Amino acid sequence: MIAGYREIGIMKAIGYTPFQVVAALVGLMLIPALAGVMVGIPAGILLSVPLVEREAHALGLTTQLPFVPVVALLSLTGVLGVVIAAAALPALRAGRLRPVRAISLGTVPAAPARGGLGPWLRRLPLPGSLALGAGDAFARPFRGSLSTLAVLASVVALVFAFGLRGSLDSVLGGGGALQGDVAVWREGVYPDSKVMAALESQPDTATVIGEAGGTVLIPGVTDPVYLTAYRGDSTRLRAPMISGRWFRGPGEVVLPRATLDAAHLQVGDSFDAVLEGHPVRLRVVGEDFNFNSLGVWVEMDFSTLAQVKPDAAPQRYVVFLTPGSDPGAYTQRVQATEPDFLVVSVIGAGSLSGINLLDTVMLILAGVLSLIAIAGVFGALLLSIRERARDIAVLKALGMRPSDVMLMVAAAAAVLGVAGSALGVPAGVAAHRVLITIVGAYIGNDLPPGTLEVFSAPGLALLGLAGVAIALLASLLPARWAARTRVAEVLHTE
Repeated sequence: MIAGYREIGIMKAIGYTPFQVVAALVGLMLIPALAGVMVGIPAGILLSVPLVEREAHALGLTTQLPFVPVVALLSLTGVLGVVIAAAALPALRAGRLRPVRAISLGTVPAAPARGGLGPWLRRLPLPGSLALGAGDAFARPFRGSLSTLAVLASVVALVFAFGLRGSLDSVLGGGGALQGDVAVWREGVYPDSKVMAALESQPDTATVIGEAGGTVLIPGVTDPVYLTAYRGDSTRLRAPMISGRWFRGPGEVVLPRATLDAAHLQVGDSFDAVLEGHPVRLRVVGEDFNFNSLGVWVEMDFSTLAQVKPDAAPQRYVVFLTPGSDPGAYTQRVQATEPDFLVVSVIGAGSLSGINLLDTVMLILAGVLSLIAIAGVFGALLLSIRERARDIAVLKALGMRPSDVMLMVAAAAAVLGVAGSALGVPAGVAAHRVLITIVGAYIGNDLPPGTLEVFSAPGLALLGLAGVAIALLASLLPARWAARTRVAEVLHTE
């Protein structure tokens, strides 16, 4: 609209109705939008192939082209709908222009110099060019707010992505249930004693922890609750503790929040249960973080299960290797001992696959939003320079150097970046806290200590500076164009 101000006036002068003007301008925006969608959808599919192949390989699944026609169609209609909505407002304003004024003026009137944040920002103790640029950042409040919102969204995404990684590391990386080097599963007919003999015969074996499954009936919980009974030093495998302690002997259990709430229990309570068909007295000694079955799970020592089921034996074995051992070579040696009865894999090859994928997707989203923010700030500065072409020419005629003009434009961008970062950093922290808390409640758990406290002041400061850097990067080309403005040409045109 700004670029074609005079042409819009001519269109109306020769008989275009307001509706036709709106339709023409929206149609002009739909052409590049359609081109972008037709390139963007295939590009998105192709860029997702490496991620899908990596995760499928880690999980041992076959790879398929990640193309879903319904998703592609929804992307097409959604993007075009957003473009139509975004173009409609300025197009409606263009439809209301008075032809004579638009043709005679030839350009959009400059933004008012008074009101808003402009005068206040110009009073900052800054050099003249920087103060002028800072005052121009919100000369058009709506446009400046949209640019700030774009920077805010990118900063929120960056803060959330880094916070999510920190929370996942807190839950799973620092003492979580995914520790260990090698996992071994045995077929039911293969004796536990032979498995242990095969593992202990390996010189690289440091510790073996067996895991047996079963069910227990708990008063207040409708369905049988699955359990894991650990044989060996299970403290090396335990999930982060919320309260209490890990079990130390028979009759002691650890429960997550969902199970405690369903059974109306607290840490320290004892209750009567039915374990594998036998009545037992159990005592809750701790609450842990366990997302199995949405927090409905029981963990206990193997001795508790063996009391009621003497023939119980682990189905899974977690092996810790001696320092410097090669898990891949160890896996191959153990697998070769009984290829028909043992399934051996390196822990971490697929266990963290979904988590790494989620983290990668969040970083990609943050990158995309950063590009959108760059485009938004770039457009706002370019329009501002076009509107203030005469003012810039006058300033240059009065002696302002090209470097000062570039600093003036960069200052406007910096103000937008600072505003977006100042709002985006706390918004990102709040979004991380709310969403992680909701996820924790959904999977039936209280959050472990430290899950939410993953940010540091220096880290948040760096993420905030990233928003400012995004805005400054967007100002490079507009600042260069403004600095190269030809004074005589602009003033002659005016």
